[in-house]
Amino acid sequence: MNKILSVLEQVEGEQKQFLADFFRNAPVWLLEACNVIELDKGEIFIREKDEVQFIYILTKGRVKASDFRILGIVYDFCRYEAIEFFGGMEVFIDCNEYMTTLSTITPCQFIVMHKEKFQEWMRSDANALWIHTKNMTKYLLGETRKERAYLFLQGIDRVYILFEHLYEQYAVDGRCAVRATRQQLSDETGLSVKTINRSLKQMMENELVAVRGSNITIKEAQYRRMKELTAEKIDS
Repeated sequence: MNKILSVLEQVEGEQKQFLADFFRNAPVWLLEACNVIELDKGEIFIREKDEVQFIYILTKGRVKASDFRILGIVYDFCRYEAIEFFGGMEVFIDCNEYMTTLSTITPCQFIVMHKEKFQEWMRSDANALWIHTKNMTKYLLGETRKERAYLFLQGIDRVYILFEHLYEQYAVDGRCAVRATRQQLSDETGLSVKTINRSLKQMMENELVAVRGSNITIKEAQYRRMKELTAEKIDS
């Protein structure tokens, strides 16, 4: 129980309120069964097709989902930030295997509980069930909307969206500087390296980004311009 309380003391704002609401009626046996773990950057904690054994609640850090089935290429197709659930969806649809591979992008903290404990809790706590179901439904609706729009995007538009996301996560004082190889950009967008090179060349010609080798720099004005270019195709 003290482990969960210590996590609540560390988080702030909406995240703190969300966790407090979620665990509001949690029984003592569940709180005592939960563990809090810390993982370093780059650690895989869930592998696709492995048996579902634990439910993870991300309380600190960032996580990425990867698909290894696309022409043998690792495709990082989604990123998550706290607070986020992993494994709960599989439990709700009676899937015995994890549906994707998940790894840490930054050092992360998780609340972890065993699948059976999670199931028993969900069946007895209407408040927690409602919050988890609402969170899961919002995620599914958002993913469906993004996937539908993404299907109609040209190659360069996908690069715009990736760079917008990078700017939003890493910009400091109106400037985002990151390192990424062409292959990494290919993995992130699902585009070929050839398309990445062509898109970067066009973006540099239009002064939308500065690229030197693997070093990519995006300024606030460039970020806003990319947002304008994608706004007509994907609702903000």
